[in-house]
Amino acid sequence: YIIELIYSIKRSILMQCTILTVDELEIVKSELAEILEDPNIEIINAVNEVEALKIIGKKEYTIDMIVWAVNSGNIKSFEDLKRLKSDCLCKDIPVIVVSSFTDKRYVIEAIESGAVEFIAKPYDKNAVVRKIGRVAGLLNKINNYETTEDIITFSFSEMSSREIKAASRGGYPLTFMLVSIIPNDNLDKI
Repeated sequence: YIIELIYSIKRSILMQCTILTVDELEIVKSELAEILEDPNIEIINAVNEVEALKIIGKKEYTIDMIVWAVNSGNIKSFEDLKRLKSDCLCKDIPVIVVSSFTDKRYVIEAIESGAVEFIAKPYDKNAVVRKIGRVAGLLNKINNYETTEDIITFSFSEMSSREIKAASRGGYPLTFMLVSIIPNDNLDKI
């Protein structure tokens, strides 16, 4: 019994993770708590960059990662993230951006602002668990929820529809190129 107790405590210490969400609407905290469902993960919220810096500066918590919510389509919302990442308190804390704005310019801006991952809304539970687990160093395992690699497949009509919508929202031209790849062993059947 003592060995089991020691193992349990050791596992809890190794798996402990504190996530700071920065979300003016305070929605991401509850969404992540519902998805992750792990007693070893503590999630706290700051409503903006200033409050986040106060929480980190108090050193009451050891923040393992920041989940930054982008609730506005305004690309300038990444300026606060850049300022946060430039602060010496936050430079080594990994940031994941969460947003329903998924045009490639938002993803690129998130990475350029200091984020290490981008999670698109609506959430795919497996992707959220895998990305947070990887960034937190939990070896892709949270609450015994084994994750799998990303394998994303779209039908041509679904993929083209997504790209057309993204191009129209982003105001950039769109070109489609169709390629068919035939394995060498099937060339003689043509």
